Amino acid sequence: MGILQDPVKALDQVEWYINNAHQESFPGAFQLAAGSLCRQTLEQILFLLCFYSGMPQHEYLRRDRTLHVAGRLVKALQKIDTASGRTYLELARQAGPRIRKLARQPKSLERWQRELNEPAHYSTRFRSIDENDLREFVIFVRTILDEYDKYAIVAAINEIFTNGTYRAILGKDKKNMPGISKKIVVGPSAFTRGEDGRLVFQMPETKWTVISETKVPRGRWPRNSPIIVQNTAGITIRMEAMTKSGDPVDLTSLASVIASLAKSEGQRRYLKGHFRRLGFEISFVKN
Repeated sequence: MGILQDPVKALDQVEWYINNAHQESFPGAFQLAAGSLCRQTLEQILFLLCFYSGMPQHEYLRRDRTLHVAGRLVKALQKIDTASGRTYLELARQAGPRIRKLARQPKSLERWQRELNEPAHYSTRFRSIDENDLREFVIFVRTILDEYDKYAIVAAINEIFTNGTYRAILGKDKKNMPGISKKIVVGPSAFTRGEDGRLVFQMPETKWTVISETKVPRGRWPRNSPIIVQNTAGITIRMEAMTKSGDPVDLTSLASVIASLAKSEGQRRYLKGHFRRLGFEISFVKN
């Protein structure tokens, strides 16, 4: 199971393993597989808490950008951020209701980290987790996860692997919908002349990489290319147009775009020249 895969579907698979143990040809194989999925789902929850708390990446990611073990993540969330004087778990609660719901039961997260931290391979000691424990874990996680939390994972991974070119956001809507945001620099060159002779305003293209929801991602992460999981529906994608100096560009109308790009005398002069080269004339009214 890869970190981008849907944790809710993982819980469905856990229940299938438990309910269909009679089909296994090797005794205990389905229970081992179910336990492994539960551990990885717990790691996804802990990853969300670490990322959205603003924790430094080295505290939850190794140098190769693989996730630290769950026990280390639990301890990292208990550390105090020197700037705020709060623990990272407390900071995660402030990230919004979508992350807050995951942080409300730290004792339960600690408990499941201890109980699920059993080796999936051969061991000389008896296992302490049985199917009743796994069912209890599934019930616990279903109370705090919903179908949109997978998008919070996708958004966080995009920010990490594009080094902040694309940012993870949590909406201010009722569902606190996760999403991806990017600031795009727009200048006079965005105005071109179309094949039909009309004036065209064109935002820079963004290439997206779509990965299968049924496969674990392999190979290198596409450089500066955001990732979207196949059949994604509901994730917020926001592109913010801005000038080279960092001012927002108002895309409401052609006039507002021109006004955003022509705030100074030098900008107006350059924009006039660019339009003239395209075969158009513009003028600015002095206030």
